[in-house]
Amino acid sequence: MNARISAGVAAMALAFGSGCHKAPVEAPDEIGELAAYMFENFDNEDAAELIAGTPTLKKFITGLDPENAELDDRAFSMPVLTEKSWGTVSGPKAADPNMQLPMAVVGASEHKLKANRELMIEKNQVCIESLSTKYYDRAIDEGKDCFVSGDCEYLLTTNEVRKETTLAKVWYDLYKDYRTVVLDDETEVVYSRSWTEKSFAADGGNNTWDQIYSFEAWIPKGDTTLRFYVLWSEAHIGGVGDDFYSDLVKNGIYEGMLFADRFANGKKDCGNDRAYDPERE
Repeated sequence: MNARISAGVAAMALAFGSGCHKAPVEAPDEIGELAAYMFENFDNEDAAELIAGTPTLKKFITGLDPENAELDDRAFSMPVLTEKSWGTVSGPKAADPNMQLPMAVVGASEHKLKANRELMIEKNQVCIESLSTKYYDRAIDEGKDCFVSGDCEYLLTTNEVRKETTLAKVWYDLYKDYRTVVLDDETEVVYSRSWTEKSFAADGGNNTWDQIYSFEAWIPKGDTTLRFYVLWSEAHIGGVGDDFYSDLVKNGIYEGMLFADRFANGKKDCGNDRAYDPERE
């Protein structure tokens, strides 16, 4: 596994809080550059880059009116994520970033940040994900007993995922890390970064998921939480064009936001689950 933050360092960083930063940094203003910058600097020790980028990201999200705007008015394409912005993770070396079809969606959760953090430690994520997600088993590597309470800064997870559409079906392994950042006004914000390390062939071997990266944000706004999700991905699904694939991604991100709130409301049987199949390829 790639470099992951140790629990000791994470706890120390959180204890120091926002009063122990490097010299002030300036985050990019353009949203595509900002997302890549925050992905790259996700696990820098004092979180200065994440803190510096939060006001711009929050302003951008609120400017798209995520509580009321139609999905197409708050979903947009993004620049590709190059190896320069991987930071401490390792993506598929053979994959070409220019083949990515990056898509971002902003939204809002009706729940406070704590309720959203509780979802992050769920072992079975299938009902918190899009309709195409048929299996999502989460192993928590660090932070299970301290992340929701705020007693540690990082939640590190490894995930086994099954995606199924009428066009393709695939299993893949995903690393996803979460981080609580304390802003200068003591507001807590959560960011996440996920990635795959290799390409995954779909059932039958005719389709592939070649690269997957994501960056997410949960920013408190009163009794609600602002959401931001960008997915940089490349999938080859027989005959599917770029526009169709981008629509699949956009709608999948949106479904995940809706289902997360539904799950937080106590509706935990989504009718989308299936038992683990040890005979699968």
